Amino acid sequence: MAHKHERPRRDRRRTGTGSPTTGEAAQAPGADGTTRTPGAADAAATDLDDAEARAQADRADPPPAATADPAAETAETGPGATPSPRRLAWLRLRAAFTARPGRSQLLAAFLCAILGFAATTQIRQTEADGLQQLSEAELVRIMADVGQRTERLEAERDELLAQQRELASGSDQQEAAREQARARAEALAILTGEAPVEGSGIVIEVTDPGRAVTAADMVGIVQELRDAGAEAIEISGIRVVASTAITASADGGVLIGGEEAEPPYRVAAIGDPETMDTALQIPGGVRDTVERRGAAMTTERQSRLEIRATVAAGNTGP
Repeated sequence: MAHKHERPRRDRRRTGTGSPTTGEAAQAPGADGTTRTPGAADAAATDLDDAEARAQADRADPPPAATADPAAETAETGPGATPSPRRLAWLRLRAAFTARPGRSQLLAAFLCAILGFAATTQIRQTEADGLQQLSEAELVRIMADVGQRTERLEAERDELLAQQRELASGSDQQEAAREQARARAEALAILTGEAPVEGSGIVIEVTDPGRAVTAADMVGIVQELRDAGAEAIEISGIRVVASTAITASADGGVLIGGEEAEPPYRVAAIGDPETMDTALQIPGGVRDTVERRGAAMTTERQSRLEIRATVAAGNTGP
């Protein structure tokens, strides 16, 4: 009768999955008292038990969020663990994106690129050959359409240019009208005495020691200056306009617009100096009249003369 030798049992160190550690062969006594080594069936049974335990744990605890780190999930499971369906899907997706293309895939991509380039070239060539394949009548119609379109564009261009010229002309006309309005306003202000005046003119001085010169004599002087083209007149610092009254005072003096003027009378007039001086020197005119009264009258032509006296707006004088 053969002796049964029983090998000493080694301590089975199991990982988190219950499998023997690497390098250690687990031994167990058989039913007949002999020792045997667990085979593939035992290992499969152990893995199945572990997978069922993990499935129950997964049902008890909800799976981690989809954004969990796959590396951390791998670290939590043992080497013999069966991955969950979600993890299997994730691993396949990652493998699809990180896998390096093979030669067949590179060749297919190259052929697709060549095919796309050839198709594009063919389309362009077809478009270029389209006009060559048209009949003469069709080409004539196309040329006529192009000509009509060109004519319409040219007509629109001419219309826009005409509008531009009209706007520019209208702007110039408006500016000219404004300039004329300003000139008329300035001339009116000068005639009414509301604005000071500067220009060439003449200065007349009437010396009357005996106070013999009358208001009528002064009116004659003003009238001669206006007839000679005087634009503005001033007597002894008082502005004289069309509405200014020149009258005699109670003592025989001269009132200019209600204000008494004292001799010697200084008369300033803006206008052509030569024309006004000649008008005053006419024989039998105002100069002779003043001298017959024992007074003296002198004239001086000036290239630059200022008349600063003004009349308030709306004041027509007495």
